Amino acid sequence: MKKINNKGFTLVELLAVLVIMIAITSIAIPTINSSLERSKNNQNEKRKKILESAAELYVSEHKNSFDGTCIKIGTLVSEGYIDEEASKDADGKAFNGAIRVNLENGEYSYTPSKDIDVNNCK
Repeated sequence: MKKINNKGFTLVELLAVLVIMIAITSIAIPTINSSLERSKNNQNEKRKKILESAAELYVSEHKNSFDGTCIKIGTLVSEGYIDEEASKDADGKAFNGAIRVNLENGEYSYTPSKDIDVNNCK
């Protein structure tokens, strides 16, 4: 009889590799997801700083006529202080809210629409 040279993997070896791959994947996916979330949060914070800087520029150019306490994001877009893309968060959703302006101490801060009445903003 001829001896057959069996090359390949047994079913048990393939299952062992599959179990190892599943274990590695179950560890890697949550780590990658949390890293993506941190990246989105950092990007959103930087975009809010851009909005606040645009509001500061708006106030400095309208210092004789600006007497409000907030500026709508839409006003900054429509008057060309920021483009449409800068008014969106990392997920592509528009920032809804306004920039609070405190002229006494020169502070500018983004405030979501749930925390501010944007109808009273410029």
